[in-house]
Amino acid sequence: MNQLQKSLKDYLNYTSSKRDELKVFLNVVNEFGESAIFGGMIRDFLLGSPKGFRGDIDIVVNTDSLDELFFVFQNYPITRNKLGGLRIKLGSWDIDVWKLKDTWAFKNVNGLNVDLNNLPYTTFFGLDSISYNLRSKKIVCTPTYFDHFHRKVLDVTCPMYSSEQYILKKGFRYIAGMAFEPTPEMKVRLIRAYEHAVEHSMALNQRLHGFYKELSSHVETGALGSYMADINKFENSRQLDLVVF
Repeated sequence: MNQLQKSLKDYLNYTSSKRDELKVFLNVVNEFGESAIFGGMIRDFLLGSPKGFRGDIDIVVNTDSLDELFFVFQNYPITRNKLGGLRIKLGSWDIDVWKLKDTWAFKNVNGLNVDLNNLPYTTFFGLDSISYNLRSKKIVCTPTYFDHFHRKVLDVTCPMYSSEQYILKKGFRYIAGMAFEPTPEMKVRLIRAYEHAVEHSMALNQRLHGFYKELSSHVETGALGSYMADINKFENSRQLDLVVF
């Protein structure tokens, strides 16, 4: 984990004609409020070479408004998305910026306080439950994050999540593409996501149909119903326990 923290810090502080533009942007964002990178960029650094990273960067800012940030970067290719965030094209990076309080789980899960340190607990997939605070230069994650990552276990962090299609497609990518092993809870939730997609006539490729059959063969009859009952009784006590390095 220390190496990951160092890799992120070195990447973001590296001086080059391409990287300097990113450094300036991140400094401006930090002036608007305490900020953190979360999800994909950090996961990709763990999975591969930091030097080769060219993916999207997701940033959450603890601010009341992104209007001023939109104004500051109006000369860049910048758009507002339907959820209120900003997408900015900056060199080779696509950067998505969100207000902390607009994060779905903070608005919809009772007992989860709006706090940048709680950001890792707003993701459905455990593999995404990690963030990097741009001010403190520290990694914040769930207690089991690195253990599950190294053992290639795919678990559920926040079961209350809005998009079944997102769960299905991203879960399929993690399991089929990255060889992560789903926990029983994850298997049941992926089955539910598949059945929801079929019920709503969503386009699914043949590999997803096979994926569903494989999952179903490992889940006991009735497990889905019992799991959904557990979701209805969902409590947030575990969300209060964070690991900060």
